[in-house]
Amino acid sequence: MRARLAWLCWCFCLGCHGLKGVDAQPGEPHSPWEMGQNAMRAGDPDEAIARYQEALSQKEPDPRHYLSLAAAHVAKGDEAAASLALAHYIQVNPDHYKARSYYAELLRRLGKNDEAQFQFERTVADLQQETTVPCAQLVHCHGRLMELAEDREDDYEVHLHRGIGLYWLAQESRDMAAANEGLNSEGLWCKAAAELSLAHAARPQQARPSWYLYSVWRCLAQTHLAQRCLRDAQEAAPFTLLTPAEYRSLEFAGAASTFPRPGT
Repeated sequence: MRARLAWLCWCFCLGCHGLKGVDAQPGEPHSPWEMGQNAMRAGDPDEAIARYQEALSQKEPDPRHYLSLAAAHVAKGDEAAASLALAHYIQVNPDHYKARSYYAELLRRLGKNDEAQFQFERTVADLQQETTVPCAQLVHCHGRLMELAEDREDDYEVHLHRGIGLYWLAQESRDMAAANEGLNSEGLWCKAAAELSLAHAARPQQARPSWYLYSVWRCLAQTHLAQRCLRDAQEAAPFTLLTPAEYRSLEFAGAASTFPRPGT
């Protein structure tokens, strides 16, 4: 029941174009979109779907109508149709990471795990490009990627994403500690190091465990261990997959005396 309520809350926000970066629709009281909104407020998703589809059939439709259509389908319980509507929206707005994240959630709920994994990974890459890295959203995405890895019994990715998620959770705790003394992220960094070490042991040729281990050891002031992991990451990077932000940060770390956190 709690999950269903959360999903309906998302549905309401999505249908009102409440996602970050999406403004409310201009007031046209008799437009198909506004009539769809009125139908949603009245609890009639079927009528809302018809009106949103009418709006999308017009010349040069606003792609944001796909968000409203997706919300109406979710309210009706048709998550497959909602995922198609979000897919259309993302095709036109590929950098809208919030919509992509919702799309990934729908795919996961529909059992399309390979597609969901791709969308969560793309969301992670997009989040890392933000000026202020949204730690909580990265923790969520890596948690989902860990769950998908558990489903396919991929121990390497289970440890990798648990470790990276713990790293970002520790970063969030450290940021909060500036305003709230008593929060301690050291224990989270130690847990992240343990998980990332297991990932590195499983696939030592991969760069990501070493890169995040480097960052964790730096946070724990373990300079020697950090430098060793940085060298390992640099050696593996040409032959493995990193996000654009991770590649950029790794290159910067190799050339600078002051290093950024991953993804910045």
